[in-house]
Amino acid sequence: MTRPRIVGGALLCGLIAASAPAAGRPAGLETGRAEPGTAAPATAAGTSNAKFLPWWIRAEPGAAATAAGTSNAKFLPWWMPAEPGTAAPAAAAPRQPPAPETIVEPESGTPFPAVLTPPGAAAPHRLMGTGVRKRTFLRVQVYAFGLYVEPAGAAAALAEFAGTAAEVLERDPAFTRRLLALDFGMALRLVMTRTVGGGAVADAFDDALRPRLPRAGPRAAAAAAALARLRRQLDVDEVRRGAEIVFACGPAGRLAASVDDAGRPAIESRALCRALFDVYLGLDPIERDGKRDAVAGLVDLLAGGVSEPDSGAGRAGGVPPNTRAGVRDASRNYSRR
Repeated sequence: MTRPRIVGGALLCGLIAASAPAAGRPAGLETGRAEPGTAAPATAAGTSNAKFLPWWIRAEPGAAATAAGTSNAKFLPWWMPAEPGTAAPAAAAPRQPPAPETIVEPESGTPFPAVLTPPGAAAPHRLMGTGVRKRTFLRVQVYAFGLYVEPAGAAAALAEFAGTAAEVLERDPAFTRRLLALDFGMALRLVMTRTVGGGAVADAFDDALRPRLPRAGPRAAAAAAALARLRRQLDVDEVRRGAEIVFACGPAGRLAASVDDAGRPAIESRALCRALFDVYLGLDPIERDGKRDAVAGLVDLLAGGVSEPDSGAGRAGGVPPNTRAGVRDASRNYSRR
């Protein structure tokens, strides 16, 4: 009696014989599973574990070009775990929001944040325009300055002037009076373009403000006392190039200031607030180009061309009229310092 032929068994034996370990290859990898006691080699940085796949499983395209520290485990069969020592693919980095806009004053190259929250203010203010203070017949630059307003309040207080050209408003006494009524928040940011003594800064503001304060009547003495307090706040040893001085006033008639980010006690004086902004926005400003740029910004605001401060957008058309370039930078919040 002849023994029956077991074709299936012979085929199985042939497969087992064919799957014997090859030289230099760990045992059991051809079947997709390592033999007991054998460890899978760690993959090198920038390589793939595709070479450890069973011979009958083809690696997906690109599996051999995985980044350093990552794995092609996602290409393995569901029943085959990733090799020990391989890392999961790194998650994509979250997208960062764009930085708020900054406007560059063209003559000095000084950057101004398009939005800041000045000392003593709760709401953000938006930049309307910039200028440069120059002294002596040589027109030496001393500091760059920017005018900020609380946009919602300014748009409401100046609504009757909407549609009027900036060239007209610049010399309009009624418009100037409304600006200096301080029915909305306004701020000035000064950035020194040269190093000067603190006493010189105090003297300069004293010379500019005193003629604009009441000279007679019951308010004269209070205004003079307020100016004396401001002078003491500004009379520091030295104000270095790049240092900032920020002034802010609002409907309450309270002058808040910071010198190089250091806050100063508020001064209760509506007369001093009006005198300060009259220096830059009055009918006889110390720098007419700065007022012209600020008025142009206010005209854009009244025309709806300036977005809300929290949007991070600049003026319609990109930058204020006298600027040559816009860069990106973080907005400032002085009320939290």
